[in-house]
Formats: sequence, C-alpha cells, structure tokens
Amino acid sequence: MADLVEVWKSSLPAVLNNVTGRGVWTALNAAVPITVDDGVLILGIPANDTELAGHLRLPNTSRQIEVAFSQKYGTPVKVRVIGGATPEDYEIVKRRDAERRRMQEAEMSKLRQELQAKSTWEGVY
Repeated sequence: MADLVEVWKSSLPAVLNNVTGRGVWTALNAAVPITVDDGVLILGIPANDTELAGHLRLPNTSRQIEVAFSQKYGTPVKVRVIGGATPEDYEIVKRRDAERRRMQEAEMSKLRQELQAKSTWEGVY
C-alpha cells in the first residue's frame, strides 16, 4: 500500500476543489492522516485545532474526502475524525470506544433481565 501521508497530500487538492469555506479549508490543511484501520481512514486534528473537526465531519466534506482518498489509495475507505494527531491519540480513542461498547452491552443486559423479570411470574416472588 502507498504511503499514507503521500496519498493524503495527493488527494487533498481534489477535496479542496470540491468544498467551500475558509473553515473547511483550514480544517483540511490541519488534518493529519494517522492510519487506515478496517477500511476507515483515521484523520487527526491537532489538539490546539480541535474546533476544526466539525468541518471535516460535515456530510459533504467527509464524502469528498472518502472519494478523493479512495481513488488515490486504491481501496474504498470511510473517514473518521478524531481529536489528536498521533497514533497514541488514536489508541486512546479506541480504548474509549471499547469501554463505551462494554458499558452499553452491560446496560442492555440489565434491561433484558428487567424485562424478563417483569414478564414472568417467577420474577414477582
């Protein structure tokens, strides 16, 4: 696979040509490609520019990034924007995601048990 930074740099002009707005352009220029993980391009925004991340999450902008990057990369990708611009920042995000999933699963399990208890006589006594 091609070098991630080079692919990002080569796809950036196509994205810039299809979006408008100073904020979007600033966000695109500040974005740092971190990795491609399971078909998802992870773009990082440096900590001092996190307010720019919203520009990259706009449906039109993210779609333009996906199309331009996929053409240069040779494989279809989706885009995820994170706060932070290093692989370590992405590891933190992955740990947070895993913890969030674990807590959601625990909550769903608890709800299922409550519903089951309400629907059977055994749960009443």
